[in-house]
Amino acid sequence: TLDRESYRSTLEEYAFSSLVDGSPLQTLFLSLADRVQDFKGAVRGPHGAKEARQHWNSTVATLVSCGGDTARTKETLDSLAEALLTEGNIPGAHVCYIGARRMLERDDPASKIVLLGADHRSSKGRRTGFSSAACAFLTLMFDGSFKAKTDPVVSASLLPFMFSFAVSLVDNGELDMASSYCDLTLSTMQAYESA
Repeated sequence: TLDRESYRSTLEEYAFSSLVDGSPLQTLFLSLADRVQDFKGAVRGPHGAKEARQHWNSTVATLVSCGGDTARTKETLDSLAEALLTEGNIPGAHVCYIGARRMLERDDPASKIVLLGADHRSSKGRRTGFSSAACAFLTLMFDGSFKAKTDPVVSASLLPFMFSFAVSLVDNGELDMASSYCDLTLSTMQAYESA
């Protein structure tokens, strides 16, 4: 049997000697070897960043299916998300953050994920994404799926998007559904006020 340090060094040596920089398999091996810092270095290199950008979805699938729900896997996914944000791949970064179980954050330039599919850090992203009913709906569904069992109240940061989604429903003739969203927004606001 290999001791933990021998196991880690064997995985790391194989990852760097035999696997393509930034590839999904190299990423998995480095994550399993507790070498997230090495992954961060590889993904920042010119070839690694290109490989990670082109195959981010395979990397996420490999990490989530084989890496387990560990702190190492989450840290690796966070690192990949940062690389994707740098490359301007907002949807890819958001998928990585979801895989890392990062929750939605308040609207702040330092936040990582506010509204799915929208870049809250740029004025163009705010104009297009923050007015998108699709982004609002995806984010509401995401928030609800994580909180359904523990907290039925929608996150406070999503209240403006709930209202925005209700307006888009009115624009599409869905008055009853829009009214339901407005009622839900009001009851959520009242729940936050009384808490």
